[in-house]
Amino acid sequence: MRLHIQSVRLFAVVVGVLVAAIFSGCAYKNAKQSGFFRKNDQFYRTYLDGDVSQARQSLQQIIRHYKNSNPKIIGAVDQAHDLFCAYARLYVLEEKVGDKDAAEVALTRAQYWHLQEYDSNEDWQSRVPLRKFLSYQSSTFFAEVIQKLDKASNHGSEPNYIQYLSHPHTLPSKSQSNNDSTQWVESCLKDFEFVKVGMTRSQVESKLSKDGGLHTASQVHFVHPACRYFKIDVEFEFKRDAADQNRAIKGKDDRVTKVSKPYIERPFSD
Repeated sequence: MRLHIQSVRLFAVVVGVLVAAIFSGCAYKNAKQSGFFRKNDQFYRTYLDGDVSQARQSLQQIIRHYKNSNPKIIGAVDQAHDLFCAYARLYVLEEKVGDKDAAEVALTRAQYWHLQEYDSNEDWQSRVPLRKFLSYQSSTFFAEVIQKLDKASNHGSEPNYIQYLSHPHTLPSKSQSNNDSTQWVESCLKDFEFVKVGMTRSQVESKLSKDGGLHTASQVHFVHPACRYFKIDVEFEFKRDAADQNRAIKGKDDRVTKVSKPYIERPFSD
């Protein structure tokens, strides 16, 4: 009887050690995952906020970050998905810049990692036949996906490098004089001065982008699309829903009641 009790106690100790080891391993894995994705988010934020050169460099950093990672830590599906997104974004960038060769290389690699993601995801395979999946392996589909993903992560705006390409005069180059830089800042200030009391919310949003962080129906922090460090605060009048505990209702026709002076501050992330 005593031997039996000792055996039970020994078994309990062994099980306890194993459980502790498992939980310790999971905690270590989660900690590594958290640090990995936090660094990846920093690269992605730079891609969204930077010029063409910074956006390209950030995408290359994301690619190296994932290629040097351990799939067992971050998961094969996540690795394949994020590498697909990085190469697809690089394809879109090079296509817009006009480097056809670089765009073709990035597109080919995006197609490869898109297929790897499909092969690693049994649930996806069960829902989408291979023939249908292959129809998604097109440059047009990739560009549409990236545009939707980037806008969803950037308050409805495309990455800033696209603004630079569309309006190259809004960004001073290194070779430009201090006078040119002053003119660039002046053009940004004029965009802020465009916002007047009495304008609608939709008119303001057509000119400026929302900053990250929390917003209310009344006060909104706006940033300049060419430089998210330039900001103003705008207050709007708004309606309330008496039938729903006087809940604030935000509408595109809400009128501006107050505009702050422009100021400089680091952009916020959601």
